[in-house]
Amino acid sequence: MSKTTIFSGYLLRKKGSVWKRRWCVVKEHSFFCYKDFDIGVSELEFQLEGCSVNCLEESVAERPFTFSIRFQNEVVVLAAENDAELEEWIMVLKTECASNESSYSKYIVDQRAMS
Repeated sequence: MSKTTIFSGYLLRKKGSVWKRRWCVVKEHSFFCYKDFDIGVSELEFQLEGCSVNCLEESVAERPFTFSIRFQNEVVVLAAENDAELEEWIMVLKTECASNESSYSKYIVDQRAMS
């Protein structure tokens, strides 16, 4: 089964003190980060289930529209282009972090039954 993209777009990713523009994708309860538009192997990939997503104050993040994703013992800091994109990313990520695999499988089965 191929992975279905839930949401994707460009975000700025902070690595050390450097911000780099990256193509980010949410699909099947996972987050992927590519150097460019879905090309090659992802430079970052992790399961979203159980992660936490938080908006960051501009004074702390040094950039507006910034948020973090905490998974296991790591924190990824990302920034959207504007407030509307920030809200969309936060909504999608929080939904995926709270969901579980069985509800996704049920959704796929239900969709097939309707076809």
